[in-house]
Amino acid sequence: MIVDYVFTGIGAICTFVSVRSARKANEYYKKSQNLTLFSNNNVAYSESQKIIDTFTQLLKLANSKMQHRGSSIPKAVSQYGEEIKKSLNIIRDKLPAEDYDEIERLLQSPPCNVEQYIDSIIACSTLEDNTFPIDENFNNAQRAFHNVQRFLKTRSEKLEETIRLYRS
Repeated sequence: MIVDYVFTGIGAICTFVSVRSARKANEYYKKSQNLTLFSNNNVAYSESQKIIDTFTQLLKLANSKMQHRGSSIPKAVSQYGEEIKKSLNIIRDKLPAEDYDEIERLLQSPPCNVEQYIDSIIACSTLEDNTFPIDENFNNAQRAFHNVQRFLKTRSEKLEETIRLYRS
């Protein structure tokens, strides 16, 4: 009879410890998941910065007063377009579906479909007289990537705050 009470008490203690451990494991899982999202978001933010830097390089190519000896403007423009496309693919790969959808919305919003514009850069169909034009499409695409970067920064700040809450 006393043995039953002892075993029941041991069982209750084990159950309590198991439930407590399960809660801690669940908290750790959520924190780990948020850390992964935060890390991937930071990679995407870094890639967005690369894209903006590439647009700056394209601006330099558009300056007809700068000498571009020994360089092929179409080849350079195409390479910059490929760099932008590669960074954009990394951003898409690193983000969860809802963030990916928001990035797509930002890039496809009127008046310029950025995806098509990047493809035209790669194909060099944007070139006029072997020079890269800075037109409304360029400015809209650059603005769209600034909006993407702002979105990623905001998302990163929210994730950082969530991670801090788990530390408390």
